[in-house]
Amino acid sequence: GHLGEFETYCYFPFVLYFLSKAMNNEKWTDFFFAGAFLGIAFLGGALDVAMYFALFLAVYFLYLLYNKKNESKLFEFFKKEYKKIILLCLKFLLVAIFSFLMSIQIIMITKNTQDMGAAGVSNKNELWAWATQWSYPPEEILGFFIPGLF
Repeated sequence: GHLGEFETYCYFPFVLYFLSKAMNNEKWTDFFFAGAFLGIAFLGGALDVAMYFALFLAVYFLYLLYNKKNESKLFEFFKKEYKKIILLCLKFLLVAIFSFLMSIQIIMITKNTQDMGAAGVSNKNELWAWATQWSYPPEEILGFFIPGLF
């Protein structure tokens, strides 16, 4: 069902909130909480969704970093604030490390199950159908918001 996706999605606002707050006040604890909530999102079970969100989060971090330059030119900002930029990047690395540590349990389970394959699948067409049955098509998205529609 949809519970795994919901358990993953429900933590995304917290991750965005704490990352935005962390970029504003530059406190380690806010980066820590952003990583913690991202790790909990991975534990929701929808690893592909969480991974795409983590990639989005990296781009969002770059956007927030770019906004810190205010009115100055980009090169001047890097030249003048390079220590601050490096420190913010290290703090963002803390988000990645802590989310990995929080989610290592489900990552290891997934790693161990990838070698087992699909039970009862004998040819490549069946394997493809089995592997893509959780691809989250548009009908499922509508079914999530309007149960029983399909």
